[in-house]
Amino acid sequence: MNDEAKEASQDVVEVVSTLQKSYDDPQFLESLYMSNLQEIYIEGREDIRLTDDNVNNMVDIISSIDKIQLERLILKSHRITSTDKIVDTFITNRNTLKVLDLSNNDITYSGCISIINSIGKPSTGLETLNLSMNSLGTDAALLLAENFEKNLDPKLRYLWLASCDFSLKGIIALTTSLALNKSLIALVLDRPLLNTYEEEGTDHLSRMISQHQALSEISLKYHKIEDKGAILIAQSLSMNTSLVYLNLECNRIGVGGAESLASYLILTNQLDSLCLSYNVIGDDGAKAMAQALEKNQSLRQLTLKTNEIGSSGLIALANGLEKNSGRLRYLSLFGNDFDDASCQEWGVLEKRLGYLEVELDVQIYVVDGTHCVAEKES
Repeated sequence: MNDEAKEASQDVVEVVSTLQKSYDDPQFLESLYMSNLQEIYIEGREDIRLTDDNVNNMVDIISSIDKIQLERLILKSHRITSTDKIVDTFITNRNTLKVLDLSNNDITYSGCISIINSIGKPSTGLETLNLSMNSLGTDAALLLAENFEKNLDPKLRYLWLASCDFSLKGIIALTTSLALNKSLIALVLDRPLLNTYEEEGTDHLSRMISQHQALSEISLKYHKIEDKGAILIAQSLSMNTSLVYLNLECNRIGVGGAESLASYLILTNQLDSLCLSYNVIGDDGAKAMAQALEKNQSLRQLTLKTNEIGSSGLIALANGLEKNSGRLRYLSLFGNDFDDASCQEWGVLEKRLGYLEVELDVQIYVVDGTHCVAEKES
């Protein structure tokens, strides 16, 4: 070990020793040693809930050593209300931070202004930002949109904004600005605050998908998307050359939406994962997906849990899976209406799934001559 490495290690020991006085948590302290203080990961629990004062103190201690270059800061499920100190120290002054996860804290609009404004600066090196499960509000979405418009090619690659209390106005502004973005790879916009099923937001989301040629993952759970919206999204997918993961779970997509998505899968071998659980595609939607399974050669994961699929739809899916010559490796079906006939069909197929290299989330078994279905433990 050269002198510089020895000195850096001693700095780490010094910082960890200082932090130990406030955070006597063996796992946390061990992680600091292992990462050489390039990563801090503290997930809140009943006996550890950090406040702004705790975080400010930690930041001061770590930043007192010039050689320490903090790259990943993950402080999930605490009582943090502000990003100011973190931004000033590790983004504005040092610009070492690449990953910031402050999900499930108490951050509101005033507490997130500094981190959002940093996105508008081309010099900011932040690549991953997770602010999910904070009550940021629509003003935060509007400010994000404004800053994305200022800097069309930020370093930011992964953005998680689930359950942030964004209204339809915020979703429209944000998706409109992101349609011009050149760099974002993954976007999570789950559970906005939408009052109607008019699907105006889905129209803007589909436009973003069709125009954004870098985006590879998007999650739109709880967007009140119905058939019209799913059809728009399916149409936009045909114009996108980058998306491989699409999550539309927990919406109200029915037969029409499922058929449009299935048609896309038949015509295009691009999507790797399609998540449609907790919708209402029914037997006819399942039959459309079964036809897609027969033709598509790119899909590795398909989730159809709790979709009001009955016996004929489940049997069609079994036949479609058996004919699948592609890459499907995971299929979820639990929560649908298995009867004796569909259980028998899947029971026979289940014996061959090891050969087909496909994992199911259900298990078929027989009790007193009656076929039953249970959810497999994950």
